[in-house]
Amino acid sequence: MATGFCVKGYGSCTGSIIPGGCTGKNCVCCVNELNLLNPISVSLIFSFFQDNNCPNGFFRVGSECFKVYQELVAWDEARQICKDHGWELAEPENLPALAQFIYNNTGNDDIWIGGRGVGGSFKFISGHSLQGTIPWGVGNPQQLTDLEHCLIFHSTNTNTELVSYDCFGRNYFLCEPACPEGFIRSGSGCFKVLAKAQNWESSEKDCYEEGLQIAEPEDPKYLAKLLSMGIDGTTYNQHRPCYLGACRYGQYFWLGARGGRINGSIIAWNSGDPVPSPHPISNTWHPGYPRVKTSGYCIQMFSGLHAQGAMWETPCSGSYYSICEWKCPLGFFRIGKSCYKAYSSSASSWDDARKMCIQDRLTLAEPYNPTAVGDYLFTVTGNHNYWLGGRGDGNRIRWSSGEAIPTNWAPWRPGNPGNKVGTKYCLRLAPEDRTPLTSTACSMELYPLCQK
Repeated sequence: MATGFCVKGYGSCTGSIIPGGCTGKNCVCCVNELNLLNPISVSLIFSFFQDNNCPNGFFRVGSECFKVYQELVAWDEARQICKDHGWELAEPENLPALAQFIYNNTGNDDIWIGGRGVGGSFKFISGHSLQGTIPWGVGNPQQLTDLEHCLIFHSTNTNTELVSYDCFGRNYFLCEPACPEGFIRSGSGCFKVLAKAQNWESSEKDCYEEGLQIAEPEDPKYLAKLLSMGIDGTTYNQHRPCYLGACRYGQYFWLGARGGRINGSIIAWNSGDPVPSPHPISNTWHPGYPRVKTSGYCIQMFSGLHAQGAMWETPCSGSYYSICEWKCPLGFFRIGKSCYKAYSSSASSWDDARKMCIQDRLTLAEPYNPTAVGDYLFTVTGNHNYWLGGRGDGNRIRWSSGEAIPTNWAPWRPGNPGNKVGTKYCLRLAPEDRTPLTSTACSMELYPLCQK
């Protein structure tokens, strides 16, 4: 019998139903109970839950990506296997949701995660303390906090517990994508602080020059908490000047969102997506915010108010630290679900720009949201014009992938493409314009914008 297959209705399923495992009306995934703990079976199950924002073979719970290894190994060996693949033993944020997912889909109840005793306390590998902040099982950790005791994630159908256990014991383990040294993980993102007070646009440029981009965290509240706790021994909970009797401890950071980006009155991330208001995670916005949603106001986060509401808008001219995010390979930036690379020092014709992208195993960009891409490039690289992967076929402009670009598409500059749809006309992105697309002679020398 197959370990997992798609069925309509439950009548033909002789195993366990995995909700959401298949697409289609009334279609679910049926998994043979006898093979449920088989590693191949588990791999099949998790493949149904993969998310485009997670690496191949990982599954997503909330904002985090995980991979279960069903190998019985000691804690140090488990960590080394994760590291050999460029990952790390997991430090999950939402323990109840993860426990429910793993228990429902694998039946596993004891799994190594990335915590270990350090002599008197338990900490995650990243250095964050575990004491008093998680659901310890009865009798744990007590005195079992030395280097010989590591962290087990124990889940059942009714509760979640963390257990201090002999590191030489043998258990399955849970990996998550690792962040580079000097970064902090929050959800599926890796973040780095630039401790230089400056305005929002300068922060955005500095992140770009680091090969990163200004942060767009899925859970700003949790990121603010981690920054307050500290990164590599540096805590961001400095005493701030008291105002009207209120004294605060924390640090202000710019995030990658600005007002007025949609219809002149909606706050949106650089990626083009609106910033939810109210935010789906309670107490993310500071009480009473957002108030001003025009383009002169950008979004900041205060680490000291992660519990009460860490995020609000303030004039973009303010001077605050930068929090950058590693979303794509270094040197790329991410808009929506795609990663782009701007070659801002190599102007060429459209044909040569296309060859340049191909040489780097990329393609000329075909952005889903050219306005958001243009807005970002205008800030970080200046008033450069870029080639996109569109060219005329005599009747209309088409992407290199073959899809026709509608002539009434909103990003077209007025009058475009007009009659400029011949094979000598190609697609230009002019970032300084809110309608940035024009049909331009392919022989012009513009900068390549490539897409991964």
